[in-house]
Amino acid sequence: MERPTTPAGVDRRRPLAVSASERTAIEARARRTGLSVSAYLRRAALDDSLPAAVDHELAAELGRVSGELAGVGETLERWLAGRPAVAASEVRALLAGVDEARLVLRALAGRL
Repeated sequence: MERPTTPAGVDRRRPLAVSASERTAIEARARRTGLSVSAYLRRAALDDSLPAAVDHELAAELGRVSGELAGVGETLERWLAGRPAVAASEVRALLAGVDEARLVLRALAGRL
């Protein structure tokens, strides 16, 4: 995402007292939203909406797990309908996969 330029009329700098760890956190949050630090702080201070910070790695992992669960659901649906026949061992493997996916989702949710 391209960072916005300085708005017209912004011509003064204001010092801001923050600790090193606060500065690092502010810079990281601004970077995740695609804004400059100045734009991020202006929007946060003026109660303007801030772009959502997206954890792309987390979103990709959630998508992968979601796709796996969809496959599990389709296979169980076929098994329950009896077309084509699915071996009981395959159903057990799928259920084990569901349990594993549940654990992955729990871990991912902890990162939100």
